[in-house]
Amino acid sequence: THLDAPRHFLKDGEDVAQIPIEKTIGMANCIRIIPENGILHSKAIRTAYDALPKKHPRLLLETGWEALSGTQEYFTNFPGFEPDIIQFLDENHIVLLGTDLPSVKFGTNDQSKAHTALLEKKIVIVENLVCLSAVSAVCFLSCLPLKIAGMDGSMVRAVARNQ
Repeated sequence: THLDAPRHFLKDGEDVAQIPIEKTIGMANCIRIIPENGILHSKAIRTAYDALPKKHPRLLLETGWEALSGTQEYFTNFPGFEPDIIQFLDENHIVLLGTDLPSVKFGTNDQSKAHTALLEKKIVIVENLVCLSAVSAVCFLSCLPLKIAGMDGSMVRAVARNQ
């Protein structure tokens, strides 16, 4: 599991050491979204999020992709988001987006634009999460990066405690 800092895609972006700790630790929501034809539809994400009894600024998405871990397909054919996911995250003041995917992308292959759009909004990206099926809709999340100046990403030990 790892975290992408803004510097990962933004020339003058913050490095891992500059990410406010409050973004990577605190209350979170976990929702389950099933990709359709390789796409994680914003409408499905919005519907699942709107149904939550209590909303928090950190969002974990379980897609079931973890089941393909250890295969070549895990890294090549993973689902992507629709570009309007950025508006949804911004409207809901999400500061951290975590997924069980190896990376974030728009559509079937646009990783650069997805990373740039999220990081420009100062949304921390956490990728390769595991065991999200055991996480409840509301949890306490800790996924602290190593505080190393100049780094554009960091491994994290992500832990969620169900509430």
